[in-house]
Amino acid sequence: MWRLIFIFGITLYQAQTSALGQTLSKTEQEVMQAEVERESATQRGDVKTVEKLTAEEFFLVDATGKAVGRAERIGRPPRKRLRDSYDDVKIRIYGDTAVLTSRRSWIWEDTNEAKSARIIKVWVKRRDQWRIVAAQNTDVTP
Repeated sequence: MWRLIFIFGITLYQAQTSALGQTLSKTEQEVMQAEVERESATQRGDVKTVEKLTAEEFFLVDATGKAVGRAERIGRPPRKRLRDSYDDVKIRIYGDTAVLTSRRSWIWEDTNEAKSARIIKVWVKRRDQWRIVAAQNTDVTP
């Protein structure tokens, strides 16, 4: 577990310093921190934290094209990832809305299969807390 947290911490640092070689703004850092916190909580099976960071109206279009609502997504058993990393991270802020795009790469722990996806996530800030409202994953060749 500490290895996973360490990897997420390194990823957060890399993401904060990778946007065109510049440091992310305070708001962009908040969004990336919420993203990393939510993904880490998902991997740990920390449903309370995932629920806190996921809006009621959340929906995901997964890599198979299936539309998944909040309850179904949170209810899925976590599948452990190894060497999980983000690159080509871009965060665009529109007031209390943020759009995060990136390429994410990982290895499934159970099968040792390498995967990579382009992701887009929409976050909104409500009552001083960033919450994810929508996401889409598209598999790409690792």
